[in-house]
Amino acid sequence: MVLLLIIVFFLMLLLAGILVDVMLPGVNSILKIIIAIAFAFSVSSILFVLSVFLQIDFTVFLVCWCIVLMVLIWMNAPFIRAGIIQKNTGKQVVKAPVLLAGFGILIITILFTGVSVRWGRWDAWAIWNMHAKFLTYPQHFDNLFTGKISWTAADYPLMLSGFIAMWWRAIGNAEPITPSVVAYITALAVPLTVFAGLIKKKKLALPFSILLLFAFDDDYMRQAASQYADNLLSLFYLLPFVLLHQTENLDKEKYVFILIGFFTAASAWIKNEGILFFLVFLVFFIIQNRNNVNRIKYFFAGSFLPVSMLLFFKFLYAPSNDIIGAQSWQAFQQLANVDRYILTLKYFASRLYNQKFLAVLLLLLTVLLNRTYFSGFACRVLGMVLLGYFFIYILTPHPLEWQLYTSCSRVLTQIFPAVIYTMAYELYERSLRKELS
Repeated sequence: MVLLLIIVFFLMLLLAGILVDVMLPGVNSILKIIIAIAFAFSVSSILFVLSVFLQIDFTVFLVCWCIVLMVLIWMNAPFIRAGIIQKNTGKQVVKAPVLLAGFGILIITILFTGVSVRWGRWDAWAIWNMHAKFLTYPQHFDNLFTGKISWTAADYPLMLSGFIAMWWRAIGNAEPITPSVVAYITALAVPLTVFAGLIKKKKLALPFSILLLFAFDDDYMRQAASQYADNLLSLFYLLPFVLLHQTENLDKEKYVFILIGFFTAASAWIKNEGILFFLVFLVFFIIQNRNNVNRIKYFFAGSFLPVSMLLFFKFLYAPSNDIIGAQSWQAFQQLANVDRYILTLKYFASRLYNQKFLAVLLLLLTVLLNRTYFSGFACRVLGMVLLGYFFIYILTPHPLEWQLYTSCSRVLTQIFPAVIYTMAYELYERSLRKELS
């Protein structure tokens, strides 16, 4: 069974690689690989969880999936042959970005191994790996939604848990290696996406510096090794902004916006916070492209599969969220409680100062050198998401200090790779424009 799943997932990666190569011809290979892996990861999770909900036999599911993938790859055989011919022409040279990325991977691997722990930390035990265990044993998976273990947040979407469970089903038992490998790959993907997204011509100093700063960031590495879904969510927050900067080839523009729609919506299949991100991004995207209906249509086309899966899960299986379900008039009275605002602002400021040095440094540089960033699309989206997080704390029915202590670092981890990338990109573009002028 494991061998069959390995074959199926290899075919899935191959197909994703073909599609990304066709959709994004001018994009560097590092970014293409990350996008293909993230796409294959998302679709695999959706299809597997759907098969569990529909009670499809796992072997039948894998065989059918394998056949469909082989047919799709056969249909795309001309693109594969063209890619092989193109890669075999001329001298093959290991380029500087690949060497620098390889060095970054080595550093991250060493430091990740040093902070990684078996089975991850508390939320991995209580939520993500717990949900994966329910999905691993389909005869018992619906016990997750009984409400008898409310502390496990059964309303959380299932991308991470579903992917882990898919491999556990194939292996035959729940083991700690799979969630560790997923956490490790995600730990690599986030800084490498920032690095690859910032590569411009032969200017590599800033991208490589930020890659190293991620690698040596203790807070980032601990969060990445925790086996929580927050680092995965940060990758899916990041990818749409990176893709927005890949629209130079107008012939392929529609594919870029399909992928943006997919990854933005897929963030909602990772955590409930991703739903907020998707809605905020969608509103600002429609406003910005109100005179270009085609872009909006492509965005919705890309978002169709993740949104459909999310709605299917939320309406048919997921119980009420503990924060939303507990809202009352008393909770809304908390909006007038000034002390709650002060405490929340102090926690945010403390975490920024102590754990997000790179973001604070880039923020200061942006204020000094590129204030137009604050009126741009990225700042509006990320600022509204951060504001949404802030008011969730204000309205929470749980003890506020406990809620902040247990989650503030994690929610900042979700958003700050995208903040760092977008600020760095704008500063980078500004410096390149100055050189050309």
